[in-house]
Amino acid sequence: MNEVDENGFAIRPNKTRLKQELAEINALVLQLIDLTGQEQLELKLTAQIMSGLKQARGMKADNARKRLLKHLTKLLSREDVELVKDYLGRRDALQRQMNHAFQQLEKLRDRMIDEGDSVLQEFLNEHGTADRQQLRQALRNARKERETGKPAGAGKKLFRLLREESAQVQGT
Repeated sequence: MNEVDENGFAIRPNKTRLKQELAEINALVLQLIDLTGQEQLELKLTAQIMSGLKQARGMKADNARKRLLKHLTKLLSREDVELVKDYLGRRDALQRQMNHAFQQLEKLRDRMIDEGDSVLQEFLNEHGTADRQQLRQALRNARKERETGKPAGAGKKLFRLLREESAQVQGT
């Protein structure tokens, strides 16, 4: 039997809200499909959902895949989707943080090439264990490369050296 309100009308769920919730869960399913197998395991989803995600990953976009996505959405709606949302949120935040760090290193490399030894000295002061000679050589090669208009091989090498040194400092 349906519940009734004070006026005697049946209380039923709001269809629009239900559709919005299912659309959100469907978007989560699409994100889950893109995760690696290890990341999916970390979520501790049911075996049926895991199997469906693996199957959906290998399917091309057609009606069978749409049916499978609909089925996965239904299965996931029975689970605690807040755990999935939290995991995906943390994963996205970490990815944004890594992208930001990458961009900062690119800017540092470009500043080093443009401004030269003063920026390199600042970096060396902050990263005392850095190989001074190797960095200076990479910087010289990158500057020469930029002046002659050659492809960016030395600039990439300088970037790799900066990234490795920054990773060592963060790891300690």
